[in-house]
Amino acid sequence: AFFGSVYYMFMTSCSLLHHGQYYFNASATLMTFMLLGKLLENIAKGKTSKALLKLMDLQPKDVVLLETVNGEVKERRVPITEVQGNAVVKVMAGDKVPVDGEVTWGTASVDESVISGEHI
Repeated sequence: AFFGSVYYMFMTSCSLLHHGQYYFNASATLMTFMLLGKLLENIAKGKTSKALLKLMDLQPKDVVLLETVNGEVKERRVPITEVQGNAVVKVMAGDKVPVDGEVTWGTASVDESVISGEHI
């Protein structure tokens, strides 16, 4: 639309016989909507990034590992990055669950409303 309008404007200025319609407003409207869309997209991306960072901060930084040493169970507090597969982790009542896993001993009830969005 913009280049067509420039062409018609140039042709009408060079010739008295050639008349054209100008569509500068259409191209300006299109550019405005495109820039507005990009702005809204960047705002949404920023809010999503902040929400993900806040969600990552909810994860505990360390865990209590249960290890068997000479037939005796020992507790050891380690950073969450050191937890391997098949590790046994101790989670007390009211603690945040640090990693995915199965309940191997005892019973558990976990509040998943933060993840699922359901009411308690």
